[in-house]
Amino acid sequence: MHHLFPARWTDWCLLALCCAWSAVVATAQSVRWESDGGTLAKGQVSTLDLVFEDCEPTKTAVPLPQVDGLSFGRPNESRSSTFSFGTGQGERRTGRVVLSYPVRLSTENPVSIPSFKVETNAGEMAVASASFDVGEATVARGVSLSEVTDARLEMPRRDVWAGEVFPVEYRVELQARLQPRLTGAPEWDSTPLLVDAWPEQPAVAEESRDGKSFISATYVTQACAPQSGAALAQPVRQGVALATSQDLYGRPVYSRFLVEAGATEVRVKERPPAPEGFCGAVGKFSLQSKVVPERVTVGEPITWALELSGKGNWPMVSALPPRSVSQDFETVQPRAKKMLAEGKLFEGRLSEDVVLIPTRPGRYTLGPAEVVVFDPEQGAYVTLKTEAVEVEVLAGAASAAALKNGEGKLPPSPDGGGNFALSGRVPELPEAIPGDPLALPVEGKMLLRAEALFWLIAVSAVWPLLLWLGLAWRRARLQDPLRPRREACCRLGQVLRELRTGVARNAPVEELRRGLLAWQRETAALWRLEGRTPTAAQLADAAWAALWAETERALYQKGTGVSEEWVQQAEVAWRKIRFPRLNPLRALAPRNLFPFLALVLLGFFSPGATWAAEEPPAVSPEQAYAAGDFVVAEKGWRAVLAERPVDWAARHNLSLALAQQGRWEEGAAVAVTALVQQPQDAAVRRQARLALSKAGYVPERLADLLEGKPTVAWAGSHAPREWQDFLWQNALVFAAGWAVVLLAVYYGGRRKWWGWLGAV
Repeated sequence: MHHLFPARWTDWCLLALCCAWSAVVATAQSVRWESDGGTLAKGQVSTLDLVFEDCEPTKTAVPLPQVDGLSFGRPNESRSSTFSFGTGQGERRTGRVVLSYPVRLSTENPVSIPSFKVETNAGEMAVASASFDVGEATVARGVSLSEVTDARLEMPRRDVWAGEVFPVEYRVELQARLQPRLTGAPEWDSTPLLVDAWPEQPAVAEESRDGKSFISATYVTQACAPQSGAALAQPVRQGVALATSQDLYGRPVYSRFLVEAGATEVRVKERPPAPEGFCGAVGKFSLQSKVVPERVTVGEPITWALELSGKGNWPMVSALPPRSVSQDFETVQPRAKKMLAEGKLFEGRLSEDVVLIPTRPGRYTLGPAEVVVFDPEQGAYVTLKTEAVEVEVLAGAASAAALKNGEGKLPPSPDGGGNFALSGRVPELPEAIPGDPLALPVEGKMLLRAEALFWLIAVSAVWPLLLWLGLAWRRARLQDPLRPRREACCRLGQVLRELRTGVARNAPVEELRRGLLAWQRETAALWRLEGRTPTAAQLADAAWAALWAETERALYQKGTGVSEEWVQQAEVAWRKIRFPRLNPLRALAPRNLFPFLALVLLGFFSPGATWAAEEPPAVSPEQAYAAGDFVVAEKGWRAVLAERPVDWAARHNLSLALAQQGRWEEGAAVAVTALVQQPQDAAVRRQARLALSKAGYVPERLADLLEGKPTVAWAGSHAPREWQDFLWQNALVFAAGWAVVLLAVYYGGRRKWWGWLGAV
């Protein structure tokens, strides 16, 4: 027992030391907010720092909790390290990563960031909560933001009708002495109003008031309220930058603020009961009618186009009232086409083209067409009316032949012109209407060349690995903790060479002084001296301290200069500097290999902007097409093709949007491209045939394919890339068959059926 006690006492001591060391290490690694409390100014962009002590996040973007009234921007990252060198023990690094988030407070209530967890290279760590009070934004000491800025949202003071389009003006005034700048478009949640987009550039003016000069920016747009009652327009916020101080060179230093215009209420009156024929249009409109042709034979189509145009509540207008025609016409009424002015929500036109197929001869009257709209200026409903058009339908050749052979009689024509016989064949309707868009995405395949396929496989297997290793080695060099000192050491050697040359040729004093200042600057970077004006006392090495002191005397004491002996001593001290060589195997460290994917993903984001503003969801091209906004649909499908050039369905849909705008030549070119990618699809073939017929040209090699001739029908059963895949797959099977035949010849023995299998 006497001999066991010392051993147990030693074990307990070692265990206590290990626990204490583990507690110290665990305490050193932490993630926290630099400030866990205080005050944030409403409307002013502040900064909150998330500090990683002796660890770093494993994800490119740290997931932060959602906080009502507090918006986080894209952070700036900064890193710092502390090194300690020991004899025979290598170096120990203590790192610090700081993510500086620009934050913007938009509420008058205190906010609290709840605690959350972060994935780091040292494991999952918890971040404590932080609470902040709300303060008033200040431009300078004693000067609040409200004293130098003013913002107003102006609506009509009178009552407006439901659906009436009225002007909206947003005006922000800033004191000119602060050299103001706008940092983006106004931010406004226009619900429950429908609003045009703000103009890209406001009207800027300068005016004086109470002895102070102000710069005003005015945005003017249009809006309408779909429903009656009190409509509360939400506040408008405008980001601005104001010069709040100056740097050492007298240049202005800007701070970012958020100016807010208060909510405004609009009183919306309910319209009187609508009469029959009201299409929902409110505003100033005009109605036009056109019938082409006015003289046809039985079975030939007549197009009756009706177009409503003007300024009004177009988002709430989708169709025109139905028109009345004689029962002697077969009618085809396509979907209405709504075209809005570029960038406008309340200016456009709505057209409906009805195709009429006469089934008997005679004279017929089309129209007049009537549309009821509401005029806000008059406060009453107005009926828009077009002139009636008379068309003449003649008997065709088939009708005359049937009458001559006595193949039946028909009742008299409307004009009493006698009896006419018609053939029993129902006329075939022309393909004059673009179809519906196809669902996306539908990826096609690009054509491949045989030699390109071979080299693509070979190169693809090698160069990504080499590129990956090269990027990993580059990252290892950039992340080298001694990199700043290595670079400073290289620059210091160049400075010494220039000083030696200057002393040898007896250079002017000013040139030598610049060289000595450069030597001090690079020496401070080499030995990591802190402060704007380091001293010789900060240098631990006596030789370097003496050189620094000699430099101070040469720079600031009259009658002294740079001697050749000082240059020799500086070069000797410089040559004694040794850094550990960078181990090439560091490139294989996980932190250097895996960030390659992160670097690729970062290329898709803009590195210039710090603030990540939330953008409202865009309307899909399918929704725009269904709503009749073919210009927006065209832009949407062009954007899809920019990302996926082989999406044949997007090309087909783009051709539909171009056709709806009457741009048949462009639509035909796009339709042919979709046809080449997917010739077996019925909708694609139909649109290509229609677009080419409207454009007036058909490529010679596609004529037989579009006509469906049996001699080329097999070619259109598959896409060109599918024929290529069929070719190389059959070549592979052919080669495998020969291999089986050879194996049967050499090793078949009694298994002669191998040869027959290979031949098959």
